[in-house]
Amino acid sequence: MQPPGNAIRTWSAFPSTYVARSRSCSRSSVRRPQSLRDKGSLVSHVFWTSFAASLTLFRVITACVTTAALLALGAAAGAAQAATHSRTLTLYSVAEQEQYINNSDSLARGVGNNPFGNYTDQTPLATKASNGPFPGDEALFSFNLYTSSDLKTRAGAATLTCQYNFNKNAFCDASFQLNGKGTLIASGAFNFSATRFSLAVTGGYGTYLGTRGSVLVTPSAHHAQKLRFQLE
Repeated sequence: MQPPGNAIRTWSAFPSTYVARSRSCSRSSVRRPQSLRDKGSLVSHVFWTSFAASLTLFRVITACVTTAALLALGAAAGAAQAATHSRTLTLYSVAEQEQYINNSDSLARGVGNNPFGNYTDQTPLATKASNGPFPGDEALFSFNLYTSSDLKTRAGAATLTCQYNFNKNAFCDASFQLNGKGTLIASGAFNFSATRFSLAVTGGYGTYLGTRGSVLVTPSAHHAQKLRFQLE
């Protein structure tokens, strides 16, 4: 028995039988059952949906990590820059002149109500009174500035103007003129009896234009005060 003319003989495991396959059949004509196609589509859909969600999550995590790293680097750079620009300056001041303003004083007659009393480094003009300063009183100081505690090398000059309010508290404005460098401006409040106090540096001129910081004033030898500036 011969197979049809347009068929190819394919022998099975049994010699006595064969299976004929038509040449006219193509792969495209072989269809899977509908149920299998539906299952394949569902599996593919689930796979790609899960993959897309995982990819989105990965991108979000990557963005968060990158942002955190950039913020950390920015903070470190800012701290390093602040540390680089921060500087300390130490000077010493000695009072050159001082004036206490009280309208009831009459220094020409040697009568006065002056809480500064008789400054030992200058000729006394009035005797010391135990009361004051009072609200509305003013005081003006001028200082010589030096580079070290031995007071040998001049660094500049300074002025301090104070306006007193209640309980002997004052608000003072200060300017420090440094030779060949510029001027620092500071202000702050402290009590008349204070032996140490601090002022806020709010600006300056010349080299110190736009400078901010603070200055701590403490007692030193030879009627001097130590000025420790922390500048930024």
